[in-house]
Amino acid sequence: DGSKEMVGSNRAEVQKAIDEALKTVPLASFTELRLEKASDKSWKVNYQLDGQFEDCDIQLALVLKEAKTEVKRGENGGRTLHHSNVVQRFVTAQANKTGSIEMDLVSIQDKSNLTLIVFVQNRKTLKISAASQFEF
Repeated sequence: DGSKEMVGSNRAEVQKAIDEALKTVPLASFTELRLEKASDKSWKVNYQLDGQFEDCDIQLALVLKEAKTEVKRGENGGRTLHHSNVVQRFVTAQANKTGSIEMDLVSIQDKSNLTLIVFVQNRKTLKISAASQFEF
């Protein structure tokens, strides 16, 4: 929910935080969440929320699951760097009981390598109260 801090490589601490978070009752929830193609250039997320979502935003993060960079020069010259979960687009909209949010995908060719993460976040505390994801 964004309230704990830890080093990501500390597997035990991360697992403990996940287990604790899964025991809590979420403040908000998606009662409906659909992804549909809006046009050749964009996708639309239609949602319906329940619970406490005052002072919250809905955040959409379009994530490239895997990427690689061929480094030409410098200390990593000649190497291929591999990256995971690279955010390509990020859209924020005010959370309402129901709504639609559109996201431009015009420059992304390989949609099979994408995940769309949708979450509700309080503007003041930054606490995340609901989350879901879509695979393309």
